[in-house]
Amino acid sequence: MESDYWWEDSMFTWEFMTNEAALEIVEWEYPDEFSFYNIQNDMDDLDEFLNPFKWNHYAAVYENEKLVGYFTFDPLNLEEVEIGLGLHPDLIGRGKGKAFTAYAMELADKWYEPKKLIVNVAKFNARAIKVYEKNGFKKTVEFLQETNGDEYSFIRMEKELSS
Repeated sequence: MESDYWWEDSMFTWEFMTNEAALEIVEWEYPDEFSFYNIQNDMDDLDEFLNPFKWNHYAAVYENEKLVGYFTFDPLNLEEVEIGLGLHPDLIGRGKGKAFTAYAMELADKWYEPKKLIVNVAKFNARAIKVYEKNGFKKTVEFLQETNGDEYSFIRMEKELSS
């Protein structure tokens, strides 16, 4: 199926999460093993994502006025920010991840001015790990996390920022 999304010479824009964007995002369905990322698979994730009190740390990401993804930012302390990223299912595996991740890093730096950025990625997601490594993140630790009714292996990746 041909996607309506166009990426060449992409220019992202963002806005704080809105009810409309959040409701659209929670309907996204990722294929195959990536269905792990379907927000509706975990009621805790769904409740958190739809909580408007969190939205001052959430960005809906657009390109050509189309919703193409989202970022979540969790300031862990004054020096570290954890980033969560979600790219529209039609866009995964199409070489978009590096630019998308770089944009998340840019926003995190602008909003929080941290010394370190952190991403936690499911161990099976080799594509995302590769994208994060291309953006300068380094693997630091593997851990188990409860989600989607089970425990899964995750890898914490960090990037030190110079400022």
